[in-house]
Amino acid sequence: MNKETVILLVDDDNLNVKLGTAILKYRYRVDVAMSGREALEYLDTHPLPSLMLLDLHMPDMSGFEVLAELKKDVRFDQLPVIILTADDDKTSEVEGFKLGVMDFITKPMVAEVLRERINRVLTLNERQRELSTDRLTGLNIRTVGESEIEKAMSRDPGFLAFLDVDNLKRINDTIGHEAGDRVLKLIGTILSDCAGTALTCRLGGDEFLLFIKNITKEKMFETIEAMISGFLTKKEEDIAIRAASISIGLVETNPAISYKEAYSKADKALYHVKQNGKDGYFLYKETNDEEEQKDSGNLTRLKSALKKSGSYHGAMNVEFREFAKLYEYFSNLKRRFQHSFHLVMLGIRENEKLTREETEETMVRLEDAIRETIRSVDVCTRYSTSSFLLILVDPGTQEQIAQIQERIVANFREECRDERISINTYDTEME
Repeated sequence: MNKETVILLVDDDNLNVKLGTAILKYRYRVDVAMSGREALEYLDTHPLPSLMLLDLHMPDMSGFEVLAELKKDVRFDQLPVIILTADDDKTSEVEGFKLGVMDFITKPMVAEVLRERINRVLTLNERQRELSTDRLTGLNIRTVGESEIEKAMSRDPGFLAFLDVDNLKRINDTIGHEAGDRVLKLIGTILSDCAGTALTCRLGGDEFLLFIKNITKEKMFETIEAMISGFLTKKEEDIAIRAASISIGLVETNPAISYKEAYSKADKALYHVKQNGKDGYFLYKETNDEEEQKDSGNLTRLKSALKKSGSYHGAMNVEFREFAKLYEYFSNLKRRFQHSFHLVMLGIRENEKLTREETEETMVRLEDAIRETIRSVDVCTRYSTSSFLLILVDPGTQEQIAQIQERIVANFREECRDERISINTYDTEME
């Protein structure tokens, strides 16, 4: 243990507080609460301490009454507690162990005994924490996290958020799992920092859960937006993970709604985000079939909604499977309506070997150059680790097509002057 380990000492006796602080201050940071109510206020406004030393007999609230209050909030399930008492009452010990107490220490405090008991409890608690924590993100594993969230939801209203990392597979496949792991670690940090005392867990893979109790919708939205903003800022510092984003489905909960039902609704809200461009959040809403049919018949309103949901800047950038479907669609248009379509491949050629991260940084800059150069009616996709495919719609003459490719290369060279890299371009008219 180190000095950053925080012990919360709860005792109404000044002498015991001074003695306990003197014994522990060289090994731990000791925070003090002089009453049970002060201890509860501390726990509600501070990060969870590493351990609480709790006096059993205090005038405003007994130690058992404090423990009973802590049992009402799952945030404190992982807080180890040692009871301080002048009694030698086995009944009190039995009651304490039922309430989750990990040890009893009899007053007056003996320095060696106090330090060894605390060290033993902290070591045991750390081992238990390691078993319940996802090593990569530092969040609770699924079984522990879902259990805590389900308990909290059965007691208090709040909001459940289902988070999914967009494009993680693409990062793993094109750059490597080390970069993908950095994305997941960043999510863990963002959840811990932005969510404060909320309950979180990693469900597995690229999925996470977050529950915050007794929070308004406006405050929940602020929290989610702060998380997304924080993630955006941090990922810009690591070019290899810039393709990652977060999609979040939200649902408002109350104790009458089961965890299973809330999870399902949050999942549906997440699906809505995924189907509408990813990289955002959506609050689940109950829909009325008649109103939904009426709205779907309002073509003017629907047209406006589609335009807003499908808006994008620069060339349309799609996954390869969607690109293949568009290729077939454009081929049909060409045969039926005499449009002209050109297929272009742009790839990087390494004059000297690049690292994976250098290659990805180059590809990000090439993608930026492509999207800045070609029009919103054109389409591009990442074809491989080192190449892009484009569909140019009615691009003009062969000379004009060559000029488009030259402009892409020129725009790329403005951002990347690395002489180890060359750009190859190929084009052909679509059949």
